[in-house]
Amino acid sequence: QIQSGRCRVDDQCIIMLNRKCVEITNIYRDNTKTDVGVYGENVQLKLKKCLGNPRWIYSM
Repeated sequence: QIQSGRCRVDDQCIIMLNRKCVEITNIYRDNTKTDVGVYGENVQLKLKKCLGNPRWIYSM
């Protein structure tokens, strides 16, 4: 569940558990592919490892 803010496909973020940079490649809401997730929605994210520093910093 998204606790605050939003996420979009191609956003980069940091997984706080291991401080790894990842990029969001797909967002699924109710088993339907979408481009944006917003506050309060239950979503599943498909991630890939990114190189370098993230453009935006989100904690997950």
